[in-house]
Amino acid sequence: MKTTIAQYLSRAVFLLSLALLQSCGGSGGGGSSSPPGILFYALTEDSSGNGSIVENAISPSGQLYSLAPSPISTGGTNPVVFLLDPNASLAFALNSNSSPSSFQNGLIESYNTSTAQSTTGITSTSYTRTGTNPTSMAVDPGGNYLVVANHGSGTTNSSTGDVEIFGIGSNGALSGPTILSSLPQNSCPNPDKIVFPPSGSNGTTSDTFYVVCSSPELISSSPPTPALYRCQISGSCSTNLLSSFPNSNAISNMEFASNGTAFLPGETYSSSSSSYNAFLITCNGTPLSSCTSPTPISSATDTAPAGDFAIYNGSPPTAFIGNYSTSVSGTSTVLTNPGVFFSCAASSCSNLSYPSSSGDPTYLATGPGQANLYIVSTPDPLPTDTSNISNSPSGSIYYCSLPTASACTQTGTTSNYPVGITFDPSGKFAFVPTWSGTISIFQVGSNGALTPAASPVVTTGNLNLQVVVP
Repeated sequence: MKTTIAQYLSRAVFLLSLALLQSCGGSGGGGSSSPPGILFYALTEDSSGNGSIVENAISPSGQLYSLAPSPISTGGTNPVVFLLDPNASLAFALNSNSSPSSFQNGLIESYNTSTAQSTTGITSTSYTRTGTNPTSMAVDPGGNYLVVANHGSGTTNSSTGDVEIFGIGSNGALSGPTILSSLPQNSCPNPDKIVFPPSGSNGTTSDTFYVVCSSPELISSSPPTPALYRCQISGSCSTNLLSSFPNSNAISNMEFASNGTAFLPGETYSSSSSSYNAFLITCNGTPLSSCTSPTPISSATDTAPAGDFAIYNGSPPTAFIGNYSTSVSGTSTVLTNPGVFFSCAASSCSNLSYPSSSGDPTYLATGPGQANLYIVSTPDPLPTDTSNISNSPSGSIYYCSLPTASACTQTGTTSNYPVGITFDPSGKFAFVPTWSGTISIFQVGSNGALTPAASPVVTTGNLNLQVVVP
């Protein structure tokens, strides 16, 4: 399989939420009734596109323990995301079952995770088909519904997508789906992301969610005009919250601050200069009722928001956004603005930097207690596709003191091409999945610095897409 970096980055996969894989070190799990520490899962993909979930536990001292059966199949190919329900008793894996040139119906595999509280591991319970080319999935915070965005073919003159709402039954079985027919296909031909707000969901049909309609994969070839709709599980949708949005742009992500403010970074493409420029939209209200016009994130040319971005929940909240904008040189890509990321608050943005002359700040996250911002950086040159990962240098991790993130220090290195960072809820460990077949594990110090765990690496041999910690 040969998949481009851009195609992987355009997936909604990298929401930074999964877990880990087959481990080395530590004694196997077979004699105790529960894992000897913190449980975590990893979503992986092999060279043929087959998805799997690998589950492990890590002890307080940093030793790894395998849980059987592991790995367990996601039931399809080209996995997109792995999610837990609010009680962490059920889990769902979304597969697109599509290559970049072939758009097919997706598949959701459901799991019972209560068995993972013993050494027997999670178990698959059922599977459900979705629409064409699913790109995003979210579980209602009330735990009763699952919503999927089917992107379709990604063009307005071919297959359009839709949004499906499933009911969640016992043991993860899904009922339905109900098609969100009130979502206008003329203004939302290709749904791309589903996002629930941080509060107000009770597991009823009146619960609100948001549909981002955008085609970032078509940014250089006149994508459909982006849109944002506020919808309810009952099937009703509001008017487009971005009705005056320019048509030469694409939204790359959407996240909420704890106070309900929504940040939507995106990019516009200039065909005359063959360059990208980043922008940010901020939306407010409970529920969201108004959004700002696109605000340039940076005065620098050729910038593009990248990967996952981080939110510091201050007053006002601040969004820290990575930068990924490259030009191709042979079998590698060259960064045009290395070491630069962005800080945005109250619709005003500024450039920040960290001590890297060649780093790509693609994945950002706030750490325990929001004391530090963490930047996962892959040095230039980047491989142009996954068959060339071995040519990518090892990654680096930087941490920056919040709230300003103005001073950043390197605090760790990872295997080739890291694609995120996840912290366990206790704040003791950090997990960094990579495309080079390993996951790096760190212990978090009292000042936020990272040191390799006692068992610092888990080897899967596959592309590691996410880590999720219950």
